[in-house]
Amino acid sequence: MSVNLHDYDLIQLGKREGREEGLSQGRHDTQIETARKLLSMNVLSVEQISQASSLTVEEVLDLQKKPL
Repeated sequence: MSVNLHDYDLIQLGKREGREEGLSQGRHDTQIETARKLLSMNVLSVEQISQASSLTVEEVLDLQKKPL
């Protein structure tokens, strides 16, 4: 199978976008994990957890409603 330069560039772009999306999802998963741990401690306010985890207050409130 022969790949021309244009196809190669498209493949590389797809790989780069896939890596970036994976890294972004990984960061978000880590933020959620951090917020869940902080919520389980029952020490900080939702606003403080939002600030510490970089999630929005709404996201933290949603996590608070969901069982672990």
